[in-house]
Amino acid sequence: MDTARPPFDEDPPFGSMRYRVRRRRMPKKDFWLMIGMLAVLAGILGYAVQAYVSRDQADRGTWIANALGPPTGIASDGKLRLGSVPMAATPREVRRIHPGAVIGVDRNGRQVALFEEEGGKYRATFLDTVHGAQAYRITYRQTFNTIGHDSVMERLAAKFGRPSTGDCERKVASGSSDCRYTWWLRDSNRLQVTTRSWAGGRTDVSMVAVNTYLEGKAKPIARPPTLPPTKTQQRDLERLPID
Repeated sequence: MDTARPPFDEDPPFGSMRYRVRRRRMPKKDFWLMIGMLAVLAGILGYAVQAYVSRDQADRGTWIANALGPPTGIASDGKLRLGSVPMAATPREVRRIHPGAVIGVDRNGRQVALFEEEGGKYRATFLDTVHGAQAYRITYRQTFNTIGHDSVMERLAAKFGRPSTGDCERKVASGSSDCRYTWWLRDSNRLQVTTRSWAGGRTDVSMVAVNTYLEGKAKPIARPPTLPPTKTQQRDLERLPID
């Protein structure tokens, strides 16, 4: 009986063949070279992404800054300011910054300055201190047609960080969304921001910057008591518009 192995053109019995695979290991030099190349590529990709994001944020921040008009933030001397007027400014300083400012006295007997800057309406209220009259309260109002609530908050958050308090409510009757935020800042300053956004894209923004330290010294101005008119005075005052 022929027990020779079958020729090569015939299939061998199942399980009769064994394969021995010899693994080829990568040299350590080539391995570390590959790791270095991957690290360089990752660094280049990360730099490109960071450059793109930084450029996009810078362009967006520049657009928002130009659209919102005067920057609101901390002046070079560390004082809070609205527009170009810093907190604790004197009437003379306000007049120097805004020669067209109207300076007068309000109904409470306090000196105020009214001025406009790049579309915004400002009002500075002064308090008599040992250093003279100083602005302890500055208000700002402006209406935007192309700037929404999110853009306003993005600008403020970039300047002052996250607000201390904030809430929003939707008014169904008027179709507006009202939001109120408060920042407690350094040197006893408080910034209150109110936005009212409309469905058509219009946004009303108002800000009130107050130095709470000076505000605490602002005592109410005493007024002479007023007596109700007598019957004779009332009869003389009550006249028809026809003689």
